[in-house]
Amino acid sequence: MAIGTTESVRVAYGSALSAAVDAGVVAIKKSVDRKYTVVDVWMRSTGSMDTCTSVDVTDGTTVFSSFEDAALTNLAIKRIGCANSAATNLGTAAAANTNIKVMTAGAGIGTATAVEWCILYTVESVT
Repeated sequence: MAIGTTESVRVAYGSALSAAVDAGVVAIKKSVDRKYTVVDVWMRSTGSMDTCTSVDVTDGTTVFSSFEDAALTNLAIKRIGCANSAATNLGTAAAANTNIKVMTAGAGIGTATAVEWCILYTVESVT
């Protein structure tokens, strides 16, 4: 019987006020000679989203997951794959030496005061 190896899954979690999410909050800091692969995402908002198009997990070029404003209702925990969400590039590695951010697409968040997230990811060495 062959024994395989599995990459360790890491967790990045946090919260930020709406204005910070509008600007883009670094959820996973870049590390020299490493690239990240986002494998799962959970999100929750305090208050309802009413003006933004979505809240995304992105490296600035690639959107790994996206929660439309209708998905993020007050204090409801949503996992990627729920209604009004898209797992656009889950499992796709980000470019090396790149931050992974939580940020809005379109207009600002509006009346919600904060966003919380839990991102599961793997790390790969590129050296």
